[in-house]
Amino acid sequence: MQQVQQAQKSFLPGASSLIEQLDTKVLVILRDGRHLLGTLRSLDQFSNLVLEDTYERHICGNKYADIYLGLYIVRGDSLVLLGEAGEDDAAMTEVEMSEIQELRSKQKKEDKSRFLFKLFLFDPWQHYCDLIRTNFFIFIRPLFFFQLLL
Repeated sequence: MQQVQQAQKSFLPGASSLIEQLDTKVLVILRDGRHLLGTLRSLDQFSNLVLEDTYERHICGNKYADIYLGLYIVRGDSLVLLGEAGEDDAAMTEVEMSEIQELRSKQKKEDKSRFLFKLFLFDPWQHYCDLIRTNFFIFIRPLFFFQLLL
């Protein structure tokens, strides 16, 4: 019971709970999907962060590339997730950014071909109905509008 009370006392709500993460290496995920890895040096009541020795990490599969950013300020409203980063990257391989870009372009092509395959193999009538609906709004609707004017 005493341990629970001590844990409740040490918990700080809101941005104040980030104080425990000061001077530690953290991983920050932003609203635009970027992953930042750096040392948390400062924060304020709005969860604005100052990260030192920051890297932007690009991940594709089990490979990653880091781009050095240096000292970085993160606005609190763009923050989605913040967590302590571990030092163990044994499951992932560091590569050059050009290789990550190649992997992403291949992945996009594969995703597009998978989408087209599923579209035509499993539900071809849905695609046909979408075409008819689109053509209706492109060709028929303007004719209807001109009939109203006459």
